[in-house]
Amino acid sequence: MNLAFSYRSTHVTPKSYLSFLAGYKDVYSLKRKEIEELEHRMNTGLDKLIEAAEQVTELAKELAVKEKDLAVASAKAEEVLKEVTKSAAAAEKVKNQVQKVKDKAQSIVDSIDIEKKVRDCKNILGRMNVCILSFSSLFCLGC
Repeated sequence: MNLAFSYRSTHVTPKSYLSFLAGYKDVYSLKRKEIEELEHRMNTGLDKLIEAAEQVTELAKELAVKEKDLAVASAKAEEVLKEVTKSAAAAEKVKNQVQKVKDKAQSIVDSIDIEKKVRDCKNILGRMNVCILSFSSLFCLGC
C-alpha cells in the first residue's frame, strides 16, 4: 500500500474556521501580552542601566574633584609634617642645651653644697678645738 499520497479531501466549515481563528486570536493575545511584559521589563532594565551610567559619570566627576582636593590636602599635610619635624628637631636641640645647662647648674649647686659642708666642718672643727683647749685648761690648772 502506498501511503505517500492520500486522496482524501478535508472540508472546512465556516464554524470550524471561526473556531480556528478564535483559538489563534487567543494564542496571539497571550503571546503578545508575554512579549509586552518582556518589553516592559527590558525597557525598565535599560532605564536603570542608563541611570546607573549617568550616576557613574557624575561620581567620576566628583572623584576627580575629590582627588584634586586630596592631592592639595596631602601636599599641605606633607608641608606641616616637614615643619613639625623641623620644630621637633629644634626642640630637641633646645632640650639638649637646657639639659646641659641644668647639669652644669646641678654640678655648681653640688660643689657649693660641698664647699658649704667643708666650711661647716671647719667651723665645727674650730669650735671643737676651742672646746678642747678650754677643757684641757680647766683640768690642767695645777699643771
